[in-house]
Amino acid sequence: MMKPHFVVQNLLNCLFSMTSFFRAGDVADPMYQRLRDGTQEPHYEGRGYLDRIWQECSPYIDLDAPDKATRDLASVFWELHLAHALRFAGKDLVPRHRLGYKSNKGPDLFAADPEVWLEAVVVRPGTGADALDTELEFGKVYDYNPDHLVLRLRSVIRDKSAKLDAYLADGIVKPGQATVIAISGVALPWRY
Repeated sequence: MMKPHFVVQNLLNCLFSMTSFFRAGDVADPMYQRLRDGTQEPHYEGRGYLDRIWQECSPYIDLDAPDKATRDLASVFWELHLAHALRFAGKDLVPRHRLGYKSNKGPDLFAADPEVWLEAVVVRPGTGADALDTELEFGKVYDYNPDHLVLRLRSVIRDKSAKLDAYLADGIVKPGQATVIAISGVALPWRY
């Protein structure tokens, strides 16, 4: 017999999934939780925007995007926003079910005419000695050394380039088709 909490949670998830990008229940991503549960005007506007672009662009991105967003909203937001921006610019995106690869084992987006594969990636502050400084006081002047930011950017470009090379070797990306690595700084501190 199912526990009442489990039944209620499943019902809430079904209701949320029919009307919203957001899922009920506990989540790992604090940004997701603040946006989903927030009561200020920017929260309402952000939820509305994500719901709108989800309704419009869900056929073009990973089917598990709403679930993945509970763990990594920044990456899912960037892929959704990129798909929305491309459609707004009049580009013809191809739905995932027509791309010929399964289990999300291919580039994030494909635009037809001209044929362009897109890999969306969010650059992050990093960890350790090479991490970007995130503990800065607003309004204070600091010296700026771009080396750590360049390292972060170089790292995501290298990783996505390797993925695109693998997609080419696997025959997903065909010779002569363009590829784009679309980088977002949405997860970086305001200073960057």
